[in-house]
Amino acid sequence: MIGNGVGRVTVPATSGRRAADTDRGRGHRSAGMNIFVLHCLAGLSAKMHCDVHYKMILETAQILYTAIQSVGATLPPHPDPAVKPYRKTHEHHPCVLWAPASRAHMKWLIDLGVALSDCFNANRGKQHGSAVHLRHMQAHLDLTQFPEVCHPVKWYQHLCDQGLDDELVERCYRKVATVNPPQGCMFGVVCIDDDLWPDTVVFAKGGFIDLVASYRNYYVHKAKHAFVMQWSGSPTPPDEFGCVFATQFPSETVLTSKPAKKQKSEGGAATPRQRLPGEIRTH
Repeated sequence: MIGNGVGRVTVPATSGRRAADTDRGRGHRSAGMNIFVLHCLAGLSAKMHCDVHYKMILETAQILYTAIQSVGATLPPHPDPAVKPYRKTHEHHPCVLWAPASRAHMKWLIDLGVALSDCFNANRGKQHGSAVHLRHMQAHLDLTQFPEVCHPVKWYQHLCDQGLDDELVERCYRKVATVNPPQGCMFGVVCIDDDLWPDTVVFAKGGFIDLVASYRNYYVHKAKHAFVMQWSGSPTPPDEFGCVFATQFPSETVLTSKPAKKQKSEGGAATPRQRLPGEIRTH
């Protein structure tokens, strides 16, 4: 297990700071983005993504473009005028707020996107449409435009200084994971559905969240309850997962066919699950 050496972090007091408008909090609650940190190394994390999650290539590029624009950083234009930057999206999602907090965050996320693009190309025999954007960032984005390092408490204070809603800031901070963060980073954020935390989120010694172990558990939960997972068309998970598919939810097996639809209510429409206040929608 790899610790980050940060030590226990405490949420600073927020009294006296004006809460921002409710639209900011609403954008946070409805966001559907994620960064699946399945390994500390970006290349291995990409290899462990299932085929369904090749969609994360686009999502990674969107997060990065939003991060660049949100802090006023610049990226030289692509030589092909048809390759234009994506617009900002989900500006107040924890993953988007985490990305520009340090150059290590940006580098790891760019490397993840490029590695996912390589996996997609090897599996599908073609380039993903967002690969050109990610490779351009990897080659030409000046990372010195971002802070050199970022401690969780410093990140929290930075979010406060942006005038974000108190509830949004504190919910982001509670997702901080300091054990097994992305390589070179002091922490990551665990964007796992609130109702799945008891079954998936791993707390290491001292009560610190283990980022990699939590996301691996989350993957197993999805494989056994949500959709059929395959890797390059095979149902066998990469060796890097170890025995987690056998040890987590051991009484259940991975799905081999599309799960049955949820039972419909008396009126004929599927009964939606009540979303918790401030809950983030994930994949």
